[in-house]
Amino acid sequence: MREFMDIEIDNIWFHVSTNTKINLHYIDQNTACSSIFLPSGELQVQLHDSKFSVIFNKRGTLRGVAGFVTEAAAALAAMKGVMLLKKLGYHVRAHNFRITNVTARGQVPFRIDIKSLQQDNKKHLQYFFGENGEEQLKLTTFIPSVHTTVIITHHGKLSFFSPNVEKLLQASKFIYPRLRPYAALLPKPTQL
Repeated sequence: MREFMDIEIDNIWFHVSTNTKINLHYIDQNTACSSIFLPSGELQVQLHDSKFSVIFNKRGTLRGVAGFVTEAAAALAAMKGVMLLKKLGYHVRAHNFRITNVTARGQVPFRIDIKSLQQDNKKHLQYFFGENGEEQLKLTTFIPSVHTTVIITHHGKLSFFSPNVEKLLQASKFIYPRLRPYAALLPKPTQL
C-alpha cells in the first residue's frame, strides 16, 4: 500500500531586493512587456517571451506572482526582472533572493471522514463552516515543524502552503500516514 501522495506545485513565490528606487511609470511606458498597475501602487509585469509575471515596487523590490513551478524557474524570473531594469538604464544588483511561499495540491487515494478527524484532533485542526452555518467539510491544520499549512477536504484533496519545496515534501510525508486511519468507507450499493 502506498505511504505517500503525489504533489503538484501550483506556484512558487519569490522576493528579491535591488536596493534601488525605481520609477514605475517610466518602466510601464518604456518596456515592451505587458504591464498593469495594481491597487497597491505596484506594477505587475508579464515578462517578455515567458509565462512569468513579476511585481515591481518603487523601492526596487521584485516579487514573483505567477508561472513558477520550480525554484530554478523562480530564480530565472528574478534574474529576468533585474535584467529588464538594467535594459531600462537602472544600475541594479539583485540582493537577498529568497523563496517566500510554495502553493501545491495533492490527493490521497481515499475519502476522509472529516468529522472523526476533527473530533480526534480538535486541538490541531480548524473546522470551517460556510455561510448560513452549513458545513464545508474541510479542515485546516498547521504543521509547526515544517511551517506548513494544509487544508484537507472530505474528498481527500489537500492544499499546501509552505515556505519552500523541501518543507512542502516533508509536510506531505508527515500528513499522509496521519490521514490513513480516517479513510471513509464508501456505502455499498443497494441491490434491487
